[in-house]
Amino acid sequence: MPTKSYVRTTRLLLVLIIFFFLSSFFPYFTFSQTSSNCIETSIGTIPKDASGGCSQQCDIQAPNDLQTIKTGLLADGIIITGDELDIPNATEVYNTWCLLKKSSKYLQLLGAKSDPIEVRFKHTYESQGSHAFPCAGFSSAVIKPRFIELYGAQGSACATYRLDFLIAHELGHQIRFKNPDIYNKWYSTAYNPSFPTWNCQKDYGPGPWPEECFPDMIAEYVFYKKWEMFTEPPQPFLEMKTTYLTMYTFTRDNIFGGTEY
Repeated sequence: MPTKSYVRTTRLLLVLIIFFFLSSFFPYFTFSQTSSNCIETSIGTIPKDASGGCSQQCDIQAPNDLQTIKTGLLADGIIITGDELDIPNATEVYNTWCLLKKSSKYLQLLGAKSDPIEVRFKHTYESQGSHAFPCAGFSSAVIKPRFIELYGAQGSACATYRLDFLIAHELGHQIRFKNPDIYNKWYSTAYNPSFPTWNCQKDYGPGPWPEECFPDMIAEYVFYKKWEMFTEPPQPFLEMKTTYLTMYTFTRDNIFGGTEY
């Protein structure tokens, strides 16, 4: 009479044989991920990388703990500080960074791991002439320390869609500061002065202002399906891939290394 151990072993082998048999004929019995995207964040879908994998997977939401978020960002060279730093603001940095870091080319150009960038949340009301901007940002060209500042992030003035764009825009300035050759190549081959974003056309008065068009282009590349920074309420900026295809293609190939959003 077979022992209990023998019976258990036989059953386990039978289950394994059935599993591998089904897997060989029906791909959905395997654990491979077959969708075209990796995961949803609070600001959109994380696309698969060029190899079709999810090598830089992001959590759906940042951990509900400020120190955990800070530690996670610090590992990539992003330091978050400031008198308006709280979990909602830190989460937006976290989620925006999750999108940006999908591109190894972008990470290389920004170089934050070897040359960290501080993201400072400041309670400051900026004004320019007769126009006041309670939601604004600043990117420093100073080498040490490298930093960007985000003003008025708390409250309705800096709605989530504004803050996400603003983070990507200010980091776009850092791309320019660290890679003047990329900026010069863009200016001579792909710059379109009619690019219809606020910073590009009106930031310092009647524009265009190419030094603002460049980081706006980078931010729009990531968020154009969400909104165009010249309209309220926000609406998709689908012209990014039609009228401004040259700028889109330049950003894709030279800044994001083929990664698309």
